[in-house]
Amino acid sequence: ALNDLKALGKDVSSLPLLSPAPTTIAVTSFAYYQAGHLNPVGYLGYLYFLEFLPTTAGGVFTNALRRVGVPDTAMSFLEEHTTVDVHHNRLMEGYVDALVRTEDDVQSVAYAMRVTGDLYARMLGQAFLAPAPEDHWGAACEEAA
Repeated sequence: ALNDLKALGKDVSSLPLLSPAPTTIAVTSFAYYQAGHLNPVGYLGYLYFLEFLPTTAGGVFTNALRRVGVPDTAMSFLEEHTTVDVHHNRLMEGYVDALVRTEDDVQSVAYAMRVTGDLYARMLGQAFLAPAPEDHWGAACEEAA
């Protein structure tokens, strides 16, 4: 993703040092919460959403980005995931076959997919409204340490 931003002419040198936006933390934290405090099998719903999104909708996303002028050289992250995640999807199907055993498991997986989708959409929305690096959400990681 950093390489894609570079291809768009953005300076990414400080990005790895900045604290993530609240919605980014929400997406990643939800996975830990699901696994540690709810039904851990539901974590598969989080993974399913993230792994199947690029393989099912990646082409739609790349076409939309092309229409607004994003060059292919700035879509390597998305392009890679539209192909690599196909293998991950097959692995996920095996995990579901092995781990989803009860109706509660099914409901937990479905819940995690819905929550992840909602949080992911909010994260993308916030990314387009993100403050400039100098107005970022918190101290740079190196400053906070």
